[in-house]
Amino acid sequence: MRLDSDRRELYGFLVANELGIVGRAKVDQFVKELVNRGSLMVDGRKVNTWVVQNNYIFMMGDNRDNSYDSRFWGPVDVDNLVGKAMILYWSFDDSDHYFRVRLGSFDFTFKKIRWNRIGDIIH
Repeated sequence: MRLDSDRRELYGFLVANELGIVGRAKVDQFVKELVNRGSLMVDGRKVNTWVVQNNYIFMMGDNRDNSYDSRFWGPVDVDNLVGKAMILYWSFDDSDHYFRVRLGSFDFTFKKIRWNRIGDIIH
């Protein structure tokens, strides 16, 4: 993850946890410094990226182009997982549509449904 992104504060808490920083005041100070600098000192080097290491995974939303997922709220601790996706229940083609209707300031787009994908088992 990029520590110089607009998610520095969120990622700072994750990095502090992985570095074993303990105590509210110490964690808050670490995050504040990270937010201000946009980088860390690791083994005497300035770095602006962090590879998540300890039991965290990247979660991808079900609507890749328009989801709040790990790109928004950061990696997830594996202890917080309760299951995994099994089946594709809905799919539409974002690049194609049946028709559009404009009602005042609202624009409704009726996208083409990809019937051949609905019900597919996710491996």
